[in-house]
Amino acid sequence: MNTEQRPGDLYKQLWDANTAEDRLTPEEVRRVSGILRREFLRLFLFANRRNVHQRAREGVLRLADTARHEHLFDMRFEGADVLKDCDLLLANHQGPRGLGKGTAQGGLETLFANAIVPDNTRFLLGNMVVNRRTLSIKDFVRACVIRLKNPIVLYRPTKEACANRSTYVSQFREERRRAFTELFRAIVEDGTPGLIYPEGQRSPTGEILPLMADLFEVALESYVEPLTQVGRDPRIGLVIADTMQVFPQGFGAGAPLYRKPLTIRGVIYDTTELMGRVRMCRTPQDRKMLARWFCMHVQRCMRKELSKTLTA
Repeated sequence: MNTEQRPGDLYKQLWDANTAEDRLTPEEVRRVSGILRREFLRLFLFANRRNVHQRAREGVLRLADTARHEHLFDMRFEGADVLKDCDLLLANHQGPRGLGKGTAQGGLETLFANAIVPDNTRFLLGNMVVNRRTLSIKDFVRACVIRLKNPIVLYRPTKEACANRSTYVSQFREERRRAFTELFRAIVEDGTPGLIYPEGQRSPTGEILPLMADLFEVALESYVEPLTQVGRDPRIGLVIADTMQVFPQGFGAGAPLYRKPLTIRGVIYDTTELMGRVRMCRTPQDRKMLARWFCMHVQRCMRKELSKTLTA
């Protein structure tokens, strides 16, 4: 495989190479589902806000040990040591986009990332994840566990409450800015690490989708510049998730699982060029162009690191 290939193309090659022997049997899929239910139930019954990160990490590692011991799939967690001093974490988001009852879900990166991110990391998550609207007990338990982690919640406006599409777009843009600002305030003022999925949605092909441009505008204004003013550089990490070799169609609702590696890898985002450009900024137009460069550069770095993971 060519390391310069895009992740979406690499995934297609990997999926095309899958054989019937690679696919988990229905009994094995039920076993994986049972392990996940057990770990979420443990968190629901025994975790609290002070220990939920440690217990979630322990649960993920137990799942990895069981999956490896029973020859289901190989879970690999790399880079916890390089992320331990990071305050902003940018992660890719894989899997189907459906959240309704009876649909397959994404690759569970929000759970698996606990194996490598710093303790007390606050995730920025959509309200549909934090406040499940189905009557499923499983979804209720999962949502309660996610709320224990004190996430920053992004509320997507309902289309029924908006007179037209332009109103919806405007309200959602304002809500995103509010949530992004809250994330960076927690980092700068409280010293709490924050994790966000800058694609803003799941990628069903595994490709790194275009990132949210307004996130990087707010990042410069509310994160990079305030740190620079007190003589600190931003410490940014990338959380690169490869869950789609095991979960090519997500998890649940009859989706197939495969006996392939699943990797969650942490890498440092080199801010040297970013900070050089920050020091050269003089005008609002300069800042706007820098935000655009920052957005595109992070996307290229995430794409490169995911391709590297897939070709290792």
